Amino acid sequence: SQDHDHDTSSPTEQDEITEESAETEGSSSTRCVALTECTLCGVGAGDEEACDTTGRHQLFECAVRGKEKRHDIYKSCSRTASDEQFLLIRMQLLCVTLGCIALMNVRKQKMKNSSLFDQRRRRNNAVVPNTHATAGSESKIKYTPLKSE
Repeated sequence: SQDHDHDTSSPTEQDEITEESAETEGSSSTRCVALTECTLCGVGAGDEEACDTTGRHQLFECAVRGKEKRHDIYKSCSRTASDEQFLLIRMQLLCVTLGCIALMNVRKQKMKNSSLFDQRRRRNNAVVPNTHATAGSESKIKYTPLKSE
């Protein structure tokens, strides 16, 4: 019997499998080709054996070497295309989170190890200039010319 579980994430990666099955007179080689992508099992799908382990199945067309007879079987598979997309997005969010934490720690260490000059400069740049100055306030500034000797 063919109870061989096959783990394929997409038909392009591994779309053929070869099984060795022990029959009454020795062993014969069975070649199976994936016909569909991995999908979730539906209610009353009729292929409960393939759905028991992962809840997903994939349709294969199998042919016994030396015989013309071909038959279709469902085999259990690990992930559907939407599962792969979900895992990819989850990994990207994890990377963004780790990157933000790393940048915050670098800034914290930089602040901790900065010189007194850098600390004063940062403090002076943090002061917000008066944005409510009027155009007439420029006339109050006195300029003194440089004396050349």
